[in-house]
Amino acid sequence: MHIAYVCADPPSIAARNKPTYQALVDAIHHNSRHSACLVTVNELTGDQPGVQSQCAAADVIVVQGDFNLNLLRRMQRWRADDKVLIANLDDVYHLLPTDGAPRSPVDPGDEARDPSFPAPLLLGWGLQLAHAAIACSPRLADDCSRFTRAYYVPDFVDLSQFDTIVTQTHNGIVLGWRGSRAQAHAFLDSGLPEALREICRALPSMLIALGEPEPYLFSRLSVPEQQKQFYSLDQPASAAAFWSSVDIGLWPTCGAYGQRLGRLALLEYMAMRIPWLASETQAAYELRSCGRLVKNQAQDWQRAILQMAATLENQRSLAAGNPYIFALSQGLDSNIEKVLAVYDEIYCSASILA
Repeated sequence: MHIAYVCADPPSIAARNKPTYQALVDAIHHNSRHSACLVTVNELTGDQPGVQSQCAAADVIVVQGDFNLNLLRRMQRWRADDKVLIANLDDVYHLLPTDGAPRSPVDPGDEARDPSFPAPLLLGWGLQLAHAAIACSPRLADDCSRFTRAYYVPDFVDLSQFDTIVTQTHNGIVLGWRGSRAQAHAFLDSGLPEALREICRALPSMLIALGEPEPYLFSRLSVPEQQKQFYSLDQPASAAAFWSSVDIGLWPTCGAYGQRLGRLALLEYMAMRIPWLASETQAAYELRSCGRLVKNQAQDWQRAILQMAATLENQRSLAAGNPYIFALSQGLDSNIEKVLAVYDEIYCSASILA
């Protein structure tokens, strides 16, 4: 089976998005009998000949679920050509905040991002064109099931990106958060910012590392400038500096968007042996034995952070045990066959119905 991945590549997420999908392609080539290639939406809609031939040769086309009208038209052509289409919901695209959505700049009047076609409507159309959907959380899969067959496939972690990162000694305690601009909205609504303001006021040695594509949360978190640091996770050197400095990982999220997120951020903390605190969501609950869950109240976040900081050496030892071992078992390379088994089931079902 030959698989073509089609990933979104607006400037705000391209630097992190493409490596994520390239890791899937590499895992398929290294650990299975199948083959795969990667194209981007901009390459695809630009009608580059080589890109078109790659999709034409594919048995299965896996499309990232950030749909626009141009991509939907392309999916219609593929369906007409009897291609098997899978929508990959690796984020909760239909619930992205308006000012946090990963969108490409468009010319005035470009209907690919016409505001009269809201994200939930585009999602429904895209899912109806797909033979099936894969979602990163059970609740997101349930959302998709109204439009097409949906499968929950949990996030797996690309362990190779952490192979050469070594924890660096430093003064103070560093609280780390990694996320997207959309996830920053959940951070701001979780009660955690109020807790951090109080903690930083009382403890000047407490530092906050913010790993995000752009300093969106950094500019909105009201703590002293000298106690927060922005790291661009799109840049390998900056990402390595982030992961090597974090002592306690934070994963605040809330609302309908947060309840549908996958577990990738937590797996990354665990792969780096970083103890973590997370909001009470389904993804975090499944990993509750590997970290600590927190109610989205400022006082609960403050209490949990201070308690973990006070026992940090013990928490590090715990994080280097079962949580680390579990993260190693969830590597993308060693689990790619599970992903491919879902593709194969979708492909066989679509072939029977054709």
